[in-house]
Amino acid sequence: TQIMRLLTPAAGNTKTLKTALKHQQYRIVSLALAPAYEAKGISTCPNASNSCRAACVGGENVGLGAIFASIGEARRRKTEFLRMHKDEFCKQLKHEIWEEQRKAEAEGQVLACRLNTFSDIPWEQGRYGAIPQLCPDVVFYDYSKLYFRTGQTPDNYHLCFSWTEESKDQADCLRLLLNGFNVSMVFANAGAYAGNAALRQDIPKRWTIEGNRFEVYD
Repeated sequence: TQIMRLLTPAAGNTKTLKTALKHQQYRIVSLALAPAYEAKGISTCPNASNSCRAACVGGENVGLGAIFASIGEARRRKTEFLRMHKDEFCKQLKHEIWEEQRKAEAEGQVLACRLNTFSDIPWEQGRYGAIPQLCPDVVFYDYSKLYFRTGQTPDNYHLCFSWTEESKDQADCLRLLLNGFNVSMVFANAGAYAGNAALRQDIPKRWTIEGNRFEVYD
């Protein structure tokens, strides 16, 4: 059952557009599903913490989703499609990626695909079609709070893990950092650096966690 186009071009998302403008050797597409607290009947972000849900940029009342109701509706419909017809969803997704890859190659670019714009689904698993394994010449990248995924993804699937306020998650993140993985951590003074002013705040060059010192990259 094909309902709509699943993938969104870089211009359809502020974050992917910034990446595309900075790295023009890549053709970037993304998949936007409903975030954890809006998805019905499927856990799109099974390890989302309370602060993660509260700050999620994929909600209907955030960004363009607060202006255009059709954006949130499209995300919900895609998520329902995945829940009700997972095999058909994965088949359509695979073919859309192959189509985008042909376009990228025609332009001398590499296709980069972010499948978890607002979700955290292990697409490398067979139950989700093992999509990255079927597209070895495509670069896949995502954030994830599913720490067990380390060592489970193919070489073309790059994960940056995500720190939370939960002590159990912080222990996992420290383990990942000590083993050479990347972890995304928020450094912010929300009162002084809201909105575009966030770009002006100072990011520490190094950060110490339980006596272990790590490099920080903006």
